[in-house]
Amino acid sequence: MVNNGATPVMIRVAFRVDASVRIGTGHVARCLTLARRLRDRGAECFFVHRRHDGHLRERIEKHDFPVVTLSPPAQDTSGAADDDYPAWLGVSSHQDAAETLDAFGDAVIDWLVVDHYGLDASWHRALRERVGRIAVIDDLANRPHDCDLLLDQNYFSAPEARYEGLVPTAARRLLGPGFSLLDPEYAIARSFVRPRRGPLARLLVYYGGSDLTGETVRALRVLARPEFAGLAADVVMGPNTPHREEVLGLAHSRPLTTVHDVRDTLLDLAVQADLALAGGGTSTWERCALGLPSVVTGMAPNQIPFNQALARDGRICFLGPSRTVEDADLALALRTFLDDPTSLAALALEAWKVTDGLGTERVADSMFSRGAGIGPVAPYPGAAAQERPPKNDAEEGEGLRLTVLSDQDNWFNTHIPELVSGWVSAGHYVRWVHRPAELARGDLAFFLGCGQIVPPERLALNVHNLVVHGSDLPRGRGWSPMTWEVLEGASYLVVSLIEAVDAVDAGPIFAQARLELEGTEVLDELRTLLADATLRLCRSFVSGYGGTAQTAIEQQGDATYYPRRTPADSEIDPKRTIAEQFDLMRVVDEDRYPAFFEWRGRMYRLRMDPL
Repeated sequence: MVNNGATPVMIRVAFRVDASVRIGTGHVARCLTLARRLRDRGAECFFVHRRHDGHLRERIEKHDFPVVTLSPPAQDTSGAADDDYPAWLGVSSHQDAAETLDAFGDAVIDWLVVDHYGLDASWHRALRERVGRIAVIDDLANRPHDCDLLLDQNYFSAPEARYEGLVPTAARRLLGPGFSLLDPEYAIARSFVRPRRGPLARLLVYYGGSDLTGETVRALRVLARPEFAGLAADVVMGPNTPHREEVLGLAHSRPLTTVHDVRDTLLDLAVQADLALAGGGTSTWERCALGLPSVVTGMAPNQIPFNQALARDGRICFLGPSRTVEDADLALALRTFLDDPTSLAALALEAWKVTDGLGTERVADSMFSRGAGIGPVAPYPGAAAQERPPKNDAEEGEGLRLTVLSDQDNWFNTHIPELVSGWVSAGHYVRWVHRPAELARGDLAFFLGCGQIVPPERLALNVHNLVVHGSDLPRGRGWSPMTWEVLEGASYLVVSLIEAVDAVDAGPIFAQARLELEGTEVLDELRTLLADATLRLCRSFVSGYGGTAQTAIEQQGDATYYPRRTPADSEIDPKRTIAEQFDLMRVVDEDRYPAFFEWRGRMYRLRMDPL
């Protein structure tokens, strides 16, 4: 139920938006982003949606927003034509308006946000008397709107001309990618992520929440070619994909491929990728904000015009509508960027210029401002400033100059954005790099998930160079201490923050954390424990810097060393019991060094998932 007015709120915002196999998930995703930001500013938000096949009620509720669900569609909408937008609604416009009014109950609605291709001015007028103002999110410019605010975040050379005669003269128009509805984390990440410069090593593969045309299957089919065998790939499947089993089968047969199921954000994967193979929907603006170049396939008719405009200006590599794209087209684009890193760098820099990731803040400003809804506005001010990428070196200021160095394919990379964004929010200047040659002069360098040798001249660039090592030093120096200690039957782990010195893991200790074990944790759970401790140690050192740098103590006692683990260390003996080998089975890396055994002349791979 929505608030009935007994508890005062600054403003109350209702969202009328749907998701389905036909509609996709992008409309709900961008409305959730806006709702979260409005809530941060004191608004009370709730959603009204219809129970289509593939609706996202659970995802909305996961973010703690009330949802009023309308009746199921009167007819099956999954087979509606790509451009038959009224049919996507599932009922008549008149019925939808009546049900939406019933969903409001007695609540006073200050703003109604409408994000639906099947609704137009006649629907808006039916709601007018019950709401203060109406904001419409649109991509099509194909029908009239009776609204106070119109948001079209797409890329066109003359966006203001698209809605002439379609919206009231007094309606405020927020036009262009500068108003794209992105999570604030993208703007924060943009402050430390640089446009990609190559070489091409890692891909992000994501074709939207539905991928009805099977583009993910095509991408994996192309990546299976020997010429692309060295490329790592993160493959993300949306909640409504009909090709799940085929994707899983192809991914399982290809090395260096990780499949990720439904997720709230692509940020952690996008900041690690060198190139995206993607659809041309709302995630386009996420990639551009991070300077991530893209090879794009148009997944729906409404995507084609703005993707063509982006390609014409050199912002993306656009292969065309999905019905016209062949495997050879995607292979040629991949081969071009693999062979010529300069072309990758040029595309990344142009993508960087499209948006700064602050669009949600601008839209929220417009809705909260006293004059919102009065007069049109041009594309967002300050767009020209985005023509320049950030400086490579930190500028002068009060914040610390921090650098994080990690191996490009390390598991810990998924946790680094959280660490870095917190530091950026605290006013520090932060860079995240993957090669020692990219280290710059600064205050602190953190080597996290880094197995590379950093030469002395690079260590000399920062006042302190810090390593987090998963053992009670000096015991357990060397490789994979967490794994080795679990294999030895440890009931707890110690994580140490130390200074990097020439000798391996021999530097003085600044701080330690002790992690109690239950003895049942599998590798992902152990890594989560280790990551949480690592983040705490790093944050604490930075927040108390000055005093924390004076706490170092030299390591005491005799040192022991662990060797590097190899694939052979994951072999299971089929003649021994599971109990005898349980600790080995729970720490093997299923992606790089899976558990295996040989029996009757054949090799078998094991997977272990806790229930």
